[in-house]
Amino acid sequence: MDGLIKKLNKLFKKGYLPSRHNVSYNGQYTKGEQIENLTNCFTHACFNITNEDLKRMNITKENASWIQIRTVLYDDFFLDEEETAKSLFSYVRETGLEVEEDNDNSILKKNEWRVALYFRYPLFDNGDYHFLLQERDGSWTEKVGTSPTVSSLPSLPKKIHGLFGYDLYKTYKITNPYAEAE
Repeated sequence: MDGLIKKLNKLFKKGYLPSRHNVSYNGQYTKGEQIENLTNCFTHACFNITNEDLKRMNITKENASWIQIRTVLYDDFFLDEEETAKSLFSYVRETGLEVEEDNDNSILKKNEWRVALYFRYPLFDNGDYHFLLQERDGSWTEKVGTSPTVSSLPSLPKKIHGLFGYDLYKTYKITNPYAEAE
């Protein structure tokens, strides 16, 4: 996982800003891995890297930290919402990005983006997390699991994916301190 964190850190230190929008994940890597199988809602919302940048970074199952993150979370971290959020965002911080709770829904600077974290309950019995990303136009996008499709939502829902779906926990602001703010 360290190799991928270093690649992301290098990318963000160059001033990278999320630029995928609602473009689906598609394309193959040189080793035959499909991009959509190497990304999930967490990476879509928190890193939002284009297909081209994913290819350039040569992501594989062996170095795709979000696959490892998902495994670790299921095994160890679903203690409670706060601990799970801290664990997830620790990976984001390792890439050089800053994360803070965002309750005021203020206007974002160019180097900031907003994500929403959801939980499916109960956390201890088939619980799960899900992320949405707020786009510059105010809409929200999501990627479900390893599906290649990115879907758009006009506003931030309190609950998503049906009756037994996910409940909104909190929103967060992610900042790339190496990118231009204005």
